[in-house]
Amino acid sequence: MALTKVSGSILKDPLNLGEVSIGGTLTYQDVTNVDSVGIITARSTIDAQGDVSIADKIVHTGDTDTTIRFPSADTIRFDTGGTEAARITSEQKFVIGDTNSTAKLGVIRDSFNLAEFTNTNADATGAEVALRKDS
Repeated sequence: MALTKVSGSILKDPLNLGEVSIGGTLTYQDVTNVDSVGIITARSTIDAQGDVSIADKIVHTGDTDTTIRFPSADTIRFDTGGTEAARITSEQKFVIGDTNSTAKLGVIRDSFNLAEFTNTNADATGAEVALRKDS
């Protein structure tokens, strides 16, 4: 692949240098290892054929205080309203609410209606759930 003619302004400056054209055919292999710096705006699905590396967090464009974060090694944190809502720790604990829980599944809250388990299958037997209140 070679540039055969350069004219016009790629950077949209006021100079009129003509057009840019590519001699030959631009193939998929020509653009598979494109490096870029800055913000990339994708107008459709992003299909990553390998790993996607993220330094700290994934932020929702329309709701910037709702994030998925990676605060330390082997830890995933979920924030809503700018506050930590849940965490999966490096010890494989899943904690909702207070992140100081020592349980494998910790659901900690200061008010009632802490958790609900519902069996909607009329033919199934109920499961046993043990709840503990710390003093």
